[in-house]
Formats: sequence, structure tokens, C-alpha cells
Amino acid sequence: MTGHTPLTPGATRRLASGTLRYFLDRDVDLDLGRDEGENEDGGEDGGEVLPNGSGQPKHSGQASPAQPAPVAKEAPGDRATPAIPVGPAGPSSSPRRRATDARGLLTLGWHGPCEPIIQPYSGPASPYWASKGFLGLLMPAGHPVWTAAEEALPAETADAVTVLGPPAMLIQSTAADGLVRLHNHGSNHVGEDDDPGYSRYAYSTRTGFTTTDQAGARPGRPLASPRDNHFALIIDGECTPRGPATPLASGPGWVASVTAPLPGVRIVSATMAHGRAEIRVHLVVGADAGTRVRQTGWACTPGRRTHGAPERRTGRASQPAVQPIAQLHPLHGYTGTARQLVAGPTMFGPGARVLALDGVTTAPESLFVSLASLTAEPDPAPAAALADIQVGGPRTIHVTWQDGTTAVLRLPELPEER
Repeated sequence: MTGHTPLTPGATRRLASGTLRYFLDRDVDLDLGRDEGENEDGGEDGGEVLPNGSGQPKHSGQASPAQPAPVAKEAPGDRATPAIPVGPAGPSSSPRRRATDARGLLTLGWHGPCEPIIQPYSGPASPYWASKGFLGLLMPAGHPVWTAAEEALPAETADAVTVLGPPAMLIQSTAADGLVRLHNHGSNHVGEDDDPGYSRYAYSTRTGFTTTDQAGARPGRPLASPRDNHFALIIDGECTPRGPATPLASGPGWVASVTAPLPGVRIVSATMAHGRAEIRVHLVVGADAGTRVRQTGWACTPGRRTHGAPERRTGRASQPAVQPIAQLHPLHGYTGTARQLVAGPTMFGPGARVLALDGVTTAPESLFVSLASLTAEPDPAPAAALADIQVGGPRTIHVTWQDGTTAVLRLPELPEER
């Protein structure tokens, strides 16, 4: 490359070490790993967040008994230490979840066959990305990865919200139930098919995205399934896809992006997180007055309980493993309360349900604000109790969280407005 100055070996190593440290620290935030039984819903048994369509190699990397994080020794730091179980001595949920078939082979899918996450480039060898997980076995027997006392992951000791600026994502974890949620404002891999592995506003360790239920489809008429964690305009009875999301800005506890679902229409979206509360904000710019909108929440399967894991460990005591409960509450701009929609299957099974809020645009700039929650705590308080907001104009929101702390969100300007 003309004008390019080659890096010295020392500079190259420092750059690689810094990059590796960044991703290892994020892995600590994303993975709540514990060997507490066959918790098929993920979370504290080493389950993964699935924020993109490359779930197959991601599953495979988690599937082996030796994950690659011991390379942390090449990136000095103080977060992902050998005693934190992100390496070979840490958890591996996939083998216990029957990811292999009757022949003992890994299958194309999630924890078992799962067609929706298979990509066009996937092949029979894709599950065997798992082989890369054995890198840690190169460590000698006396290495701290094998000998150090296991430490708690950061998110096991306290609730946490971590902003990932470059990819425009927000990691939200809660210690009480071991759930990790990833709020996605950097989807730039979404085509006309609106790939659910990239287009959802949020993903978690214990929920999957909705997919088309082909079992009830007729020739030429696929059975549509409501998109989970989605905000759409409703045009001629159809919800608009999200399309690519352009990151706008981020700050403490929040991240924002913009999408263009229709020519001349922009949706400025932001997510704020605190504890288990999620405030979802959408400013619709340029849509005709009277345009219907819809916000959906998490896809959960009613009555489904964690299999094979009657208890889970917390810092206080063992608790029953339960199916997460989704909540969705209107705060501004919506009409009425949330209603339940029947959805298609997710990678966690059939019969999912999705909560939805509806509203109508009333001005050139229409603001819609809701409060969502996903929790595995027993008998959770209503979402309405988690936060109180005051709208200070179409682009400013003042928040008082349940614990009394406050925050202010000022939606960023669009690029053409700057």
C-alpha cells in the first residue's frame, strides 16, 4: 500500500496484544459460565449469546472441553485472569446439551440440528470448528489455567452494563438470574431477507429469535412469524424490516443507531439499560401522520422450564431454574397495553410468544418509548416499577431508575442534520 509504514515486530505484538485483551475482556462480559448441570437455556452453564448468523462456528467453539481463551497469557491484564473460567478449565455447555447425533457427530445447528442458523457457506465440517477449542491443551499441566482456584465472573457478583463503542452494542447482565442480554445497534450485515441473526435489536443467553414456522405453511404462502425485539412501521398490513443499522453514538448505559425502513423515513433508535430494565426509544422522522408502528419484545415459550437443572447457584443460595419471563410496558407514544402474539419456533423450541405494543405517528417527528424486561427471577415485579421517565421534547428523556439513580438520554442528530 502506497505510503504505508510497516510496523516493527514490537509494535505488531503490542497492537495484537491490545486487540486480544479487548476481546477477551468482552468475552468475560458476554459469557456467564458455570458447570451447574444441563441447563439447556444457557446463561450460567456456559451458554452463549447469539448476536449474528455465524452461530454454527460460535457453537462449535463453545462445544469443546477446551476453549481458546488461555491465550490470555499473551495479553497481560487484570480482568480475564487464568482463574476466571473462560479457558479450558472453564465451562463447556454444548456437549451436555446433546449437540451430537446418534453417531456421536456434531450436527449443523445450535445444540442439535437447527436450520435457521445455518448459513449458505455452512458445510458438514462447520461444526468441527470445535477442534480449535483444544488449543488450551498445549498449556503445561502446572499452568495456572489448570491449577488456579476458579473465580467468579464479573457479572456473577453484580449487575453490569457494558458499552461496546466500535460495534455499537450494549451488554447487560444480571447476577440474580445469570442472564446476559446483548442490545444490537450495529447491524450492517442485513440484506433484503432481514436475516434474524443480525437484524434483531436484542439477543440473550436464554432466548432465540423467531423464525418462519414451515410446518403450517402452504405452497407459495409461507407462514409469517412476528419478529421478536423489533420496531417497525406497518405499511399495507406488513411490518417493515429493520435493514442495516448505522451507529450514531453511545454513552454510559446507552447506545443509539439509525435505520431507513422506507425512502425518506428515518428511525433513530436507542437502548438504555440498568439492572434488568431496558428502555427502548424510537424517534420516527419523515413518516406520514397516521402511520402505524409496532414494538415487539422477547420471544419466550410459556411453561417451558429448564431441563435437567432443578437448581442453579447464586451468591446467596441455590434457586430453581426457570424459564425467563418477558415484560413490555408502554411509556410514551403507544396506545393501550402490550398484547401477546403467537410466534414461530426459536432455537429453544416451538410455540414461542411475543409481546407487542402498537402506536400511530402524529407529527413529522414522533417519539415512542417502552420499558422491556427479560428475567428468570421468580415472581418479578411489573416492568412499570423498574423506571419512571419524563419526556423533555422529542429527543430528550429523563429517567429515574427503581434504585433512585437518574440518567438523561439525548438522542443524537442524524448525519444530515449536523
